[in-house]
Amino acid sequence: MPPRISKTPSKPAKHADSNAVSPGITSKKRKIDWATIDETPLLEKGFTLKPVASKPTRTPSKRRKNKRQKLDKAAGLDREGYKDAPMNADIVQRNPYAECELSQTHYRVQPARVWEETQRYRKFTISEAEFEVGQTIFVSKTEEPQDNAEAIQHWIGKVLEVRAGDAAHVYLRVYWQYRPEDLPGGRKPHHGASELIASNHMDIIEALSVMDKANVIHWDDDPEKMDAPLLQDQLFWRQTFDVEKPKGEQLSTLRTICADKTPINPDEDLIQCSSCSEWLHTRCLEDQAVKDAGGSTPNEPAKKKGSRKSSNGVSFTARLTTSTDNGPVYLTVQDRRPGKGNHRHNVDITCLLCKSVIETAPKDLPPDDSDMKTNLPAIAAELPILSQSATTGETEAQDEVEHEEPKTDPPASETKPAGETTAAPPLA
Repeated sequence: MPPRISKTPSKPAKHADSNAVSPGITSKKRKIDWATIDETPLLEKGFTLKPVASKPTRTPSKRRKNKRQKLDKAAGLDREGYKDAPMNADIVQRNPYAECELSQTHYRVQPARVWEETQRYRKFTISEAEFEVGQTIFVSKTEEPQDNAEAIQHWIGKVLEVRAGDAAHVYLRVYWQYRPEDLPGGRKPHHGASELIASNHMDIIEALSVMDKANVIHWDDDPEKMDAPLLQDQLFWRQTFDVEKPKGEQLSTLRTICADKTPINPDEDLIQCSSCSEWLHTRCLEDQAVKDAGGSTPNEPAKKKGSRKSSNGVSFTARLTTSTDNGPVYLTVQDRRPGKGNHRHNVDITCLLCKSVIETAPKDLPPDDSDMKTNLPAIAAELPILSQSATTGETEAQDEVEHEEPKTDPPASETKPAGETTAAPPLA
């Protein structure tokens, strides 16, 4: 279907009624001159989105939704409505994530007249890199970096729509995928190093702010369905942030496990009890082993004045390790008290819930703890910056459309720095 530029197509000349238009009123809107738009205040602040109150829609049951998705896939239907979505400034966006429930959002784009003068595309190109609707992208940040060095260093968004006035004015409508650092409560112990949170927070950004494609997958944190662990640098999401819900209910809940009833951290190992089939955090088993070691040790006589404590103030440490994939699992306690020689011994792995012994302590010791520690590298600290020119391609009416590059660049004082966007996920 060709893109619809206006709601009402103009009549052929032979059917036009000269008396239909009153004197002094033009029959057509004044076209946007994209070659000079940067010299006007029309897009001085870029495109903004104003929320529009809409009636709540009935959410289909999971069973009904899955059945509908299968039928749509077989029929080749586009449930995101990209082909049939109206070209006007009123945007009703349905949930683009099949793996979760997110509220529908309704916005009006401002300035509306400029937005309605753009054309819709399925793809856009930066240098030789091609991007398209539905993909996830890295987006350059505008403010000075203030994040933890281990945090993902770019914003990440899912492309919902591509619009362009010409080759130099390409815009993307995106849903943000937050980093844990962007949430009101910040990063929690259960958040993985590569974890993101899918949201329905929408913004319109410039295509020049795109850094690269982002490979982001949905991860089901049900231990029973974990066929293989996540790769160390694999970006993933399992949780959602719904901006349409009341505060306190926006962040979806995660399943909890173990005696402490907390979610799974994908960067940490789990142990399943063969008796009660419950899953346990290795850190919880280690903490319990340290408590047991301290409780079973007789009280030492009070130290004389001036006597030295342990160098790090820790009496015992515990580490749960395995030598090979099919080898024994070790829960090793180390005595770090002065004069104890850092003695190590294995203890039984006992379920924290049903108290059954999961694995008896092996007689042999694993390699020294200092040899087994590893530090996880930060995720995508820097990404290659692509070319600072964008062209559009492949409309809904034809396979490719060529747009001429502007002959001269606008004055630097009147343009935004390439590779930056005014949009931001302002949660933190």
